[in-house]
Amino acid sequence: MNVGLLTTRPRRLAVARRSTLAATLAVATSALMPMAPAHADSVLVVNSVLDTTQCTATACTLRGAILAANGKPDHAVITFNIPGPGPFTIAPAGILPMLRNPAGITIDGYTQPGASVNTDDAASRPVLKINVKGPGTTTTIEGLKLGSSFNTIRGLALYNWRHAILADGSYSTTGEVGSNTIVGDFICTDSTGTFRAPNLDGGAAGIIFQHGAHDSAIGAPTPADRNVISGCAHRGVTMSFDGTTSNKVQNNIVGLAPDGSRGLGNRSHGLDVNYSANDNLIGGTAPYEHNVVSGNDNEGIEVSHGSGNRRNRVIGNYVGTDLTGLAAPAYASNGQATTTVSGYGIRLEGEKECNPCAPNAGFIEVANNIVVNNKTGGILIDKGQQWNWVHDNLIGVLPDGTPAGNQSYGLRFEHSALNNTIGPGNTIAYNARGVQMQANGSQPPSSLKLDTPWNRLTRNSIFSNGGAALGIDLAPYGQANVNGVGDTLVNHGIQAPTITGSTTSTVSGTACGGCLIEVFQADTTSTRTLTGFGEPKNYLGSVTAGSGGAWSLSGTFTGGQVVTATATALSGNVAPSGVPSGATQSGDTSEAAGNKQVV
Repeated sequence: MNVGLLTTRPRRLAVARRSTLAATLAVATSALMPMAPAHADSVLVVNSVLDTTQCTATACTLRGAILAANGKPDHAVITFNIPGPGPFTIAPAGILPMLRNPAGITIDGYTQPGASVNTDDAASRPVLKINVKGPGTTTTIEGLKLGSSFNTIRGLALYNWRHAILADGSYSTTGEVGSNTIVGDFICTDSTGTFRAPNLDGGAAGIIFQHGAHDSAIGAPTPADRNVISGCAHRGVTMSFDGTTSNKVQNNIVGLAPDGSRGLGNRSHGLDVNYSANDNLIGGTAPYEHNVVSGNDNEGIEVSHGSGNRRNRVIGNYVGTDLTGLAAPAYASNGQATTTVSGYGIRLEGEKECNPCAPNAGFIEVANNIVVNNKTGGILIDKGQQWNWVHDNLIGVLPDGTPAGNQSYGLRFEHSALNNTIGPGNTIAYNARGVQMQANGSQPPSSLKLDTPWNRLTRNSIFSNGGAALGIDLAPYGQANVNGVGDTLVNHGIQAPTITGSTTSTVSGTACGGCLIEVFQADTTSTRTLTGFGEPKNYLGSVTAGSGGAWSLSGTFTGGQVVTATATALSGNVAPSGVPSGATQSGDTSEAAGNKQVV
């Protein structure tokens, strides 16, 4: 990835957003309303903050309106017209009725007089008039339970619940809940954007999709449909279990205050996709599709656990940045908890507990994200994660080239991660270390070494990382893997190639027989403890070594330029069906060769 080509990416998006703002706002509501409009007698008006079952023309509560909506023969719409200026707080004493209307229910807080949708390009500045406050996150009470399809929840602040919104197919008569839409809400924080759950409560979440929740949307690509999902007692969003598929999570602020000026982190992960949830999309590259996932106590985004957890995509998100993607203040880093050991930007985790860690979850595409400023590392791939494709990301550097390194490392493989492809197009720079590979685990810490093979790096730009000099460092760390040095459990202990000659027309050397050699301009500017080894910064070309290991790349090289090279022994493993297109040819990639100056 050429950082220069990306320096204006968020700014270009902002211009595009402004140019389409009026049009998108005009259709925001109509585009997301499920099914046909409700009949007049299926519109219910909440005009009371009380918690009774009443819903008449003179007095209708939220509880009463949901009960009445469940009995309607068509899609029902719950609107609000509570007397007074507001904002109003509805505080149910117990669990609200589950949404069960087969044709769906829309609950629209923006119908309350004085409420208005967000129009800000990057922040979330709606006027919310309806708060729905729970009895506390340590209870077992959910805010809104979706047991049917075609529901829309918009314009509400749902907070202080164990689960603010829970869509679960096991509650449905059909065994699934689909085509639900959650947009324009504040989840886990109140209408002022200041409430945060006071404590960490395991299992709590802002939004849960599980057991057959499918083809639904959390956020949508217009300013009016942006959610804020911050301040939750555990995770912001969780998607889990079989049948939880083809959902989209887009245009949300996850972990920051609505205006982006401070952290309001979820007390564990921001977004979590696990246990056989598959084919879900987090983010996107079109205007307003990316999520900002920053300031959370532990990880930003995790995709993990279970052999059925496959083909999920993490695309175009800002992880560890402010709302613009152009700055990385301290409050935006993921890993804010003082006791955290998992402050990763993005983690692809296989089995939860494993010894050994068998090939497991995977087939994930991670692309076009900005992953910076995170307190443990940028991207971690571990515990049997396989056949993933990580490409065209900025890891440790902002789009304008400003350093914003991840602590510890930019990217790491460990503990039986295998058959993964990193590249092309990643820029991995200014991190405490660049790319690391090890056979033992770090989360949780484990001294048990497991085979971690066939992880390929191709055509990335790696430079200005700290550590012992190696932009790509295969265990044992801090040593060049030449002359037999190297852990055979890490990419089979592949040795770095040697450059024996470099002229303005040819770079040549020796490597493993039949290996793919990629030649780079080396970064030699950083001060490191291991001299003579740069980082592979600018890709110059590739060639295949002969069976005896000799290789020679012809081209036009600049006199005085310093070059390095990597070797990849392609695995020959046949990619299973469903693997991302760029991850079908895995291999063991080496560390970078010792520097050679072009003469």
